[in-house]
Amino acid sequence: REPAPARRPAGPPRPRADGLGATRRAPALHPRRNLNPSARRRSIAALTGAFALLGAMIGGALVLGGSGSVRVPRLVALTGAQVRARLRPRALQPDFHRRHSGSVASGRVISENPRSGSVVQQGSTVQVVISSGPPPVRVPDLGGESTAQAERTLGTAGLRWRVRTTIAPQVPAGLVYSQSPAPGTMLSPAQPVILSVAEAPRWQPVTGVSGSGQATVASFRIRGPRWRVVYRMSYIGDCTFILFCSGPSAQVDRAATGTPVGSFGLTDGGRQTQQFATGPGTFRLRIAPGADAARWSAWVEDWY
Repeated sequence: REPAPARRPAGPPRPRADGLGATRRAPALHPRRNLNPSARRRSIAALTGAFALLGAMIGGALVLGGSGSVRVPRLVALTGAQVRARLRPRALQPDFHRRHSGSVASGRVISENPRSGSVVQQGSTVQVVISSGPPPVRVPDLGGESTAQAERTLGTAGLRWRVRTTIAPQVPAGLVYSQSPAPGTMLSPAQPVILSVAEAPRWQPVTGVSGSGQATVASFRIRGPRWRVVYRMSYIGDCTFILFCSGPSAQVDRAATGTPVGSFGLTDGGRQTQQFATGPGTFRLRIAPGADAARWSAWVEDWY
């Protein structure tokens, strides 16, 4: 066999004999690709949505982890309304309790739990203790004591007081005859004890009458140990007898029984008195005209 002719090196394509130019070589064939644009866009959109959802979840977790914790503010010495106003922006709930305190004013915060500065979750409850003021004190019995003694007793007990001086028949001046609240009552030191103290006795007006030509009657009640009739009288014109005048007369008796208490004649002049020591009771004063014309006025005064 003859040997195969040697292969020539590749060179530029030879011109065709028919004059149509060089022959072109066909490109190599590759596997067919999926070139559907709508499917490709859907895949990209799904992938982008997944990444967005994952980012939102991570961001939300970071936000919740950062804003869910708050610090408890200082509440001591605030009022209940101020506590609510201070906790509301932090989404914290107050739980109020009351306790007596001699050092913290009533209505002010004594303590808080958790303490101020503590870090808690939003929505947590803060225990707040508010002062009810000092503890109550038992009111002592002050009846019959002098004003000075009663004030010393109340001061020792830590209580306040107010003195009210009033008329009190049959009670020596300056002594306590009534108090409010009653003895044994538990009272807050912020509330005063009212002391009723008997004032010094004096003449107190009760009733009055006047007349000229007819009988006059007046009934009245006496509270003190003694009382008096104060009167003035003057004749009208000349008396029937020049040396002797028949003027009006007065009689006093007990209104309930008619028992006589005393009698006297009204004499000419101003501010004359007749005094009686009967003690308390209801009485009646009768003034009858005399034979000679006269005008009079009388009034009753009670001593207590």
